[in-house]
Formats: sequence, C-alpha cells, structure tokens
Amino acid sequence: MAKAALVGSIATIGLLAPALPAQAVAPAATATAARGGAVVDARDFGARCDGTTDDRGAIDAALQSLASTGGTLRIPSGTCRVNQTAARLFIGVPSGVDIVGTGSSEIALTCDPGAEYVELFRVGGSDIALRDLRLTRAGACNGALIAVHQIQGLTLDGVSFVGNAAKYEQYVHGLLLQGVEGNSSDLVMNRVSMTDLDYGLVQPSSVTTTFDRITVDRSSFSGNFADDLEFNAPAGLISNVTVTNSRFKNNRSNGESSGFGIGLANVSGARIQGNRFSRYRFEPVHIEDRSTRILVQGNRFRRSFTEDRSYASHVFIVSGSSQVDVVGNTFDTGHNCNRIQAVFVNAGGAGYANPTGVMVKRNKLKASRTASLAYHDGIAVSLKRNKISPARGRC
Repeated sequence: MAKAALVGSIATIGLLAPALPAQAVAPAATATAARGGAVVDARDFGARCDGTTDDRGAIDAALQSLASTGGTLRIPSGTCRVNQTAARLFIGVPSGVDIVGTGSSEIALTCDPGAEYVELFRVGGSDIALRDLRLTRAGACNGALIAVHQIQGLTLDGVSFVGNAAKYEQYVHGLLLQGVEGNSSDLVMNRVSMTDLDYGLVQPSSVTTTFDRITVDRSSFSGNFADDLEFNAPAGLISNVTVTNSRFKNNRSNGESSGFGIGLANVSGARIQGNRFSRYRFEPVHIEDRSTRILVQGNRFRRSFTEDRSYASHVFIVSGSSQVDVVGNTFDTGHNCNRIQAVFVNAGGAGYANPTGVMVKRNKLKASRTASLAYHDGIAVSLKRNKISPARGRC
C-alpha cells in the first residue's frame, strides 16, 4: 500500500485536508458540565445502530438537542453508520457534551463518492468528552475521525480509533489538530487506542496557533502508516505535553525517515516517560525544530530503526532542540545488525543549529556488535553513569 503523500520530515508536513467550506461547528453553549445536563439516547432520535442504516441524522439531531444546555448523548451497543456527503462533511459536537458508549458501541464513518474530505466529528468550544466508543473509518474516505478546531478541554477516555488504512488507499487520521479559530488547551487521552491509521494524532505544519497541555496516558498505538503522535508546531507552538505508560508498536510506514512513535517539532515542555516502543523502521522518538525542555525517561526501546542509515537511533535530536534529558531508559539493540546508536544528536543538515543542553544519563544499552550509546559529532553532550552490556538477539 503506497502512502507517498504522507512521508517526510515532520517539519515539512503540509495540511493534508483541503480548505473546508464555511460550515460552522455546532453552536457552543456556555461551559456546562455534561454530567449536569440532560441525558439523551441516540435511539430516541431514530438511530438504529444496526451497521446498515445511516444514523447520521439521528446522531446530529441528538447532539443539537444538547447545544443550549450541555448533557450526555448515549450511544447503544452495535454499529451506528454515519455517511458524510459533499454537503455534510462532519457532525459538530457542542460544548459541554459527553458522547458515551457502552464499550461495545461503534460509530463507523462512510462517505459518498463526491465527498473529497470528511470528518466523523468536528469539535470546538469547551468541555467535550468521548468515552467508551470505537470510531472506525469503514469506507473509501479521505479525512479524519475527529478534527479539533479551537478547544478548551477535550477528553477521550476508552476510545478506540480504527482507520482500516491497510484496506483503503485514501488517507485517514485519528485526531487532526486544525487550530483554525484560535489557541487551544487541555486535551486528555486516557486508555485510547489508535490502530491502522495514517497519522494517529497530527497537527499540520501550517497551523500558527498554540496548543497548551496535552496528556496521553495508558494508551496504545499499533500498525499505523505514519507517525503515531505528531506534536508538530513549526509555525505555532505546542507546550506541556505528557505521554506516559503507553505502548507503541508495529509501525508500518513505507516512507523514508517517517513513521515515528512520537514526533516533537517546536514543542516547549514534554515528558515522555514509562512507555514501550517496538518494531519501528525508523526512530521511535524524534525531537526537532527548536523543541526545548524535553524529558525522555524510563522508556524501553527494542527492534527499532533496523534500516541501514548513519543516523540510525532510538532517540533522534536535531535542529536547534535544547535542554533534552534522556534518562533511565533501556535500549535493546539485539536485533539491529546495522550500525545504530541509542541517541543521535546532530544539527540535522546545513543551515540548522546544533542542539544544546543534551544530557544522556543512567541509561542501559543492551548492545549488539554494531551499537553504541550516542553519536553527537563534537556537539557538547553530557554522558553520565550509563551502562552497556551485550544484547541477546540475532545480531
């Protein structure tokens, strides 16, 4: 499956969705806690959730019924199909609303052939949550399962994103941060899974706004065709990112130097801690574009960057990044038969500034015969109390 449009450095990712028509997000109510408002069921508005009926109108009507008060929309068990068209590209979610499933509730996105780009949901406003749902792309649609405009508080708890990217040539992203109307804050992803998508989470390079406080915990990312989490802000700023206790595995990117577990570009303040990364063709953690105050701590890396490149690494730090601490990680290179270094520090090309303030401390390297702890090409890097031992593996 060719995904040529999706490859490249995270600093050059373009806006993968076309400019959208002037179609408003659902009216934003005042910030009302969803649990304090009305509770409605999609079936009360005509949803069948039988996998065949188009339930778009019923779900949209149910959400609009909560626009002025906030509240909770309950999605029953089964598959609610949402078919988007060129005239109806998305369903808007009002402020102060929870969309809550049963744990076996699925909302499946399909589209008419004339719809070039669609979204299952578009969120903008404040205090929105989706819980215990499976969101699936189930047709040959380009688009995103959730597109985020300006938001102050979005919680995803127990939500599964399934893109079926191996089945369809068209691209689909899980969470697209558009940053259209203004600055955003407070995205929480807890017990989220993202599988068989192109990008899991991505912000296009053209976004000039800021996004403060993004938290990912106890989540899983598997079998995606581009980066799993793409915190990408070369023209804007993303700040205070936390990714903890999560599993990243089996990335299927075919692009050169793409398909990272976590990408950071112009991010101020990030903690990547207690995660596991395995089976990445290139580096699982990529830090670039003036990112600063980054902590990579207590993670486990294995079977990653198996391609033969001079910059092969598990943590890649380039282009003016600063104050990056790589502490207490375990790097297992037992399956790296080509040259690899656990940490790569370099300008990243002509005209780019060297990284500064990089510390590599108390890490464990399980080294193959071709592995070393760090490459930094004369750049000042603090190397303290790291341990190197032979790896078990085929190399």
